[in-house]
Amino acid sequence: MLRFRNTLTGELEPFIPLEEGRVRIYACGPTVWNFAHIGNFKTFVFYDVLRRYLRFRGFEVTEVMNVTDVDDRIIEQTIELKLSLEELTTKYLNYFLEDMATLNIEQPEVMPKATEHIPEMVALVETLLANGKAYEADGSIYFKISAFDGYGRLSGKKLEGNEAGRSGRVDTQEYAKADTSDFVLWKAPKLEGERSWDTAIGTGRPGWHLECSAMSMKYLGETFDIHAGGEDLIFPHHENEIAQSEGATGKPFARYWLHSKFLNIENQKMSKRFGNFKTPRDLLSQGIEPMAIRYLLLSAPYRTQLNFTADGLDAAASSLDRLRNFVRRIRNAHVTSNGESPASAVAKRMLEGIPGRDGRRPEHVGRACGGVQPRERREPDDRCEVDHRGGPGCDPVGDRSG
Repeated sequence: MLRFRNTLTGELEPFIPLEEGRVRIYACGPTVWNFAHIGNFKTFVFYDVLRRYLRFRGFEVTEVMNVTDVDDRIIEQTIELKLSLEELTTKYLNYFLEDMATLNIEQPEVMPKATEHIPEMVALVETLLANGKAYEADGSIYFKISAFDGYGRLSGKKLEGNEAGRSGRVDTQEYAKADTSDFVLWKAPKLEGERSWDTAIGTGRPGWHLECSAMSMKYLGETFDIHAGGEDLIFPHHENEIAQSEGATGKPFARYWLHSKFLNIENQKMSKRFGNFKTPRDLLSQGIEPMAIRYLLLSAPYRTQLNFTADGLDAAASSLDRLRNFVRRIRNAHVTSNGESPASAVAKRMLEGIPGRDGRRPEHVGRACGGVQPRERREPDDRCEVDHRGGPGCDPVGDRSG
């Protein structure tokens, strides 16, 4: 039985999709104001493995990954660089898609842009205003967290003392992780030259959290199977998504929440301040092949922190070379007059999907995890779970230890 470690409950749970044979996934995507770094791509590679593995298990997969093309940082960049919103975000979205292809990450079925879904976001805010879970202040509209009983259950945040009028309000996406405050749904313009939209709820632009609720529900329904993201999004982003979505519909939002751990660089947090900020393009410029980067990103279960090192990249490249040498030996294996030997026949069935050095093959090593995988589907082991300690070459992804 396939099982997931669900952040919402903290439990290892059997995976039972809403619709038999089909899985609907919402994965938090890039904010296209700059290049995505390898920490981001640890999460994006996890999404890729998850969707490939679910398909391997026989599910039809629909994945939606949002593209945030309007937020505080983007607005600040457009004003500073004197660029239009479209000029800035189209440039970095194209770079992101190129990097995905380089690392052999499949594109999701749907990649909606926030700016193309303003009507859906406005409709969601109108519902929250009508049922008393949102209010207007100083031209902006805020979600009243005291009006939503379930607030805090994903992250474990408590609301003691946070009655309406006491919790305060925040209208920026970068607020302290310890804060539990009413959060902005719709932001009145404050900066000269700031992009805004004239709508039925006023002139402004969406708050960061709003887009994910509106777009996930449009493409996947009010309740769907899996919501995935990096661990940094648990609070406030995913907590606020649950509040505004369930506050509007009265229905459960996502049923399984999966979160990927950060990575460190040489045992140190990755940061521009430390001078160790890395993008895939930085590594490629050093002559590192794309599949070595992908292999190393897969070398730790998704719920385990990865220490990304130069030695690790060397080891990943060596492992890939061993796999490729194995492929060559098998392809050149002796074939008897009666046909392939049993060993050769079995081994050849394991070769499907091992990419070349350019990483452009449509399947990743081992179809899912980076190793070799039987071409023919096996009957799943009852103990099989996507929370399995392993690494490249295993069926599942994740961490058995929880």
